Amino acid sequence: MNLGRAFGRAVSDRRQDLELTQEAFATKLHMQSSAISRLERGVVSPRLEMVERIAAALDTTASVLLQEAERHQQRAMKNPKLRPVEK
Repeated sequence: MNLGRAFGRAVSDRRQDLELTQEAFATKLHMQSSAISRLERGVVSPRLEMVERIAAALDTTASVLLQEAERHQQRAMKNPKLRPVEK
C-alpha cells in the first residue's frame, strides 16, 4: 500500500469516526465530494498545506493522520490480503 492510499484510508477512517459524510466533509473543506472520494481512494495526494486543512477539518493534527497512514502501511505489509494489486 503506497502512502497516498494509506493516507486516504486514515482520512476516511477519521471522517467516519466523526460520522461525517463525504459531502459534509467536502463542504467543510470547500471542495467537491468527488475530490474527497479521490483523496480517500489514494488516487490523488494532497500538498502539505492541504494535509493541515484536512486534519483541522477532522479535529486532529497532520501528525496524527500521517501516523495512522503509516500504521495502515505496516498492517498491509504484514498481511498480504490487505495489499491491493498495484497497477
